[in-house]
Amino acid sequence: MDYLYSIASAAPNAGRAERVEPSIRCALISTHVDWISPCTLACPGIDFTTLDIGLPNPFGLPLEGNPDVVLLEKCAYEWLVRHERVEPVLKALERWPLALLDGGDRFELSFPPQILERADVVLKGQGLFRDRDLYNYRVGPVYPGAVWSEKIRPREKRYREDDLEKLRLSVPCFAVDLPAVRRELRARNAGMERSMLRLERIARNVAESALYHILATARHRSRDVHAAFGLTHVQRLDVVRALDGLSGTRGIIERDEPVLGTEYGRALPPDVRRAFVTAAKPYLLPRVGRVRYLRDLRRHRVVVAPCGYGELTFRHGEAWRAGAALVCQDLSHVETLLSIRSPENAVFCRSDLSDIRSVVIALLMQEDERERVAAEGLRKYAAWAADWENQLQLGIGMPLRELTLCSVSSPMG
Repeated sequence: MDYLYSIASAAPNAGRAERVEPSIRCALISTHVDWISPCTLACPGIDFTTLDIGLPNPFGLPLEGNPDVVLLEKCAYEWLVRHERVEPVLKALERWPLALLDGGDRFELSFPPQILERADVVLKGQGLFRDRDLYNYRVGPVYPGAVWSEKIRPREKRYREDDLEKLRLSVPCFAVDLPAVRRELRARNAGMERSMLRLERIARNVAESALYHILATARHRSRDVHAAFGLTHVQRLDVVRALDGLSGTRGIIERDEPVLGTEYGRALPPDVRRAFVTAAKPYLLPRVGRVRYLRDLRRHRVVVAPCGYGELTFRHGEAWRAGAALVCQDLSHVETLLSIRSPENAVFCRSDLSDIRSVVIALLMQEDERERVAAEGLRKYAAWAADWENQLQLGIGMPLRELTLCSVSSPMG
């Protein structure tokens, strides 16, 4: 079987992919519309289907009896756990090469060690720890104390080294805002409150492309720092408080969401959540539409992107698109498809936010440096977005293609 894509660099998940034929058949098992499944469906060179195994089919994929590879998404695995069907379904999938699609918001793995042992490859969205041994510790913003990359909380069951070698770097969450991915969502009417007519979809697609190109063309940025977000993490309230006195849109957007970063994890007691909501009341902001929100971003010199459900957020991409200087917590311990380096296309602060105010004020005072960081952020993001087809291939298509080739060339294939 011929390669669909050839890579210029010998390094895994690096280089440029060049399209050749043919396509492969991939059975995507996904139970709801999140951010990574639409990115996956937008990947060229793959014919997506699904299997008739009694799970929801939110994208209306055609049923396939003999795919080249099966791709099990995180949400589908969680569905199987809730319905106590993990073992029979995994047993049924043993006849095909199995890839796991990890679209968890955090850099931590969403699949436990015993599931990685049964898979052939794992596509890890967001990014990969440079030190793979970090997967054997409880790290990241979901835990209290801002312990993002210190090996102080070992896991009860470790991942085997052989299984960690199955990890492949996949796309970041803000890839779902790529025009091609949003076109794919509209074409499938997935995650929509109602179905769109063809002309409406065309109009939305044209408007999306235009918006993509004009957001960064702000003639005058009259405000200091944009720090407005939902209360998905306790540190977001800390950011709003720390930036008091600086001009700009700053506050907590009203949404009914879990609050992470406490000792309770996702199981936050109602009385504790009410305490956080009460503390956020002086800073509450009303929700606004997406276009208005993005237009507001471009009025600011600096955009702060604190952690939410995970270390990497949609705001990272939004800040670059808006042409503002991005300030975020240190991500030097991970590799991502769009590399984030300080002080190149972002400026890092400490994971505990202890220096967030001084970092922002220093950028505001150093106009040339701030504009350089903003320009480099926009340049790198624009180049990455223009190269969207190659990026989807690097993070999704190539690992699946390689898996099917290994299956065909193996004695059991």
